[in-house]
Amino acid sequence: MTYTFGYEGTTETLKTKDIQHTNLSGSCNFRSEYPDSNISDTCFVVKKIRTAEDSEGNCYDWYEIKGHYRNIDYFTPVKDEVIPYTETKTAYIGDTEVTFMTDKPGNLTVFFPYNYTVERMTDRITVSFDELEEVTDITISIL
Repeated sequence: MTYTFGYEGTTETLKTKDIQHTNLSGSCNFRSEYPDSNISDTCFVVKKIRTAEDSEGNCYDWYEIKGHYRNIDYFTPVKDEVIPYTETKTAYIGDTEVTFMTDKPGNLTVFFPYNYTVERMTDRITVSFDELEEVTDITISIL
């Protein structure tokens, strides 16, 4: 089913096109997915105002609606071949930093249960922290 929102005069309308007639009522939700966004429409159907068919067998229905709301969620599609880079190192008692040697670009996430700072250079990532009193693992993940 395809749908189009519009106006007839001052009346807010919804037109549907499908292989059979629709019978919408009450609150309705529609979702369309595109390569760069998802669109969600919500409206309240007041009443059906007319129907029609064309020579190709398509059925059209027009509705009077109110309270139409549209949400557009823009996003950057994630490529299927993206594989996260993850590495874990152990920080020992008395350590104050751990360095990971990687030049992988992307969004960096650090998993470490204490306060820390991160310095990211071209070919390495250094996680610095207060002197440890216990052995602890530090994991980085880059997407």
